[in-house]
Amino acid sequence: KGTTQNYGVFVDGLSGNAVSTITSGGGNVKVEGTGNGTAYNNYGVYVFNGGQITAGGNGMVDVTGFGSITGTFRNNGVFVDGLSGTNISSITSDGGNVKVEGTGRGTMDSNYGAYVLNGGQITAGGNGEVDVTGFCSISGTSSSNGVYVNIASQITAGGNGKISVTGTGFHGIVVKGEIRSNGDIFVNGTSNNVSGKFDAGIKITGKNAKVTTSMGAIKLNGEGGN
Repeated sequence: KGTTQNYGVFVDGLSGNAVSTITSGGGNVKVEGTGNGTAYNNYGVYVFNGGQITAGGNGMVDVTGFGSITGTFRNNGVFVDGLSGTNISSITSDGGNVKVEGTGRGTMDSNYGAYVLNGGQITAGGNGEVDVTGFCSISGTSSSNGVYVNIASQITAGGNGKISVTGTGFHGIVVKGEIRSNGDIFVNGTSNNVSGKFDAGIKITGKNAKVTTSMGAIKLNGEGGN
């Protein structure tokens, strides 16, 4: 078994002039990955540098990832990371539902369940719904968050589709970027921190952090640690 950068599924951006993708013309897309390794950066599903997981038509996208259970830090379940020129790293559909489930595992910090970074996107087109769930191991230390939407990153539904985000971790959910839909938005965060302080079920922080809908309702339910 390796130590670092042992990914379950790795969609690595640009290859020459072509964008690396997992895609369908209209059927459903299902991706599952488990990272292995005894140290750090062992991700379950890693979408990087403009890589894309997408379904055309009304096809649904279902992505599940587990970070390495034997790792230390930064063993994320599902990690959508960054831009490459005009290409955005994304998990997306044209019109079907998008479901993402990530479990961060490891004994130290920064083991995120579902992590969207550097302009990454999780989005459904048409009236598709988005459901993102992230869990991080209670054995981890600080900053092992359930769902983390970082600066300039997004979870969005393009039409009237509902967005549901559920996270459990040191902070259940951290939003520094944007969660946006025309329809309803439900955000449920739970801190599993039992030994420290400064945790939050839902943490929305920074001048560009937004949870917004143009026509629907927003419901936030957060529970701090014990």
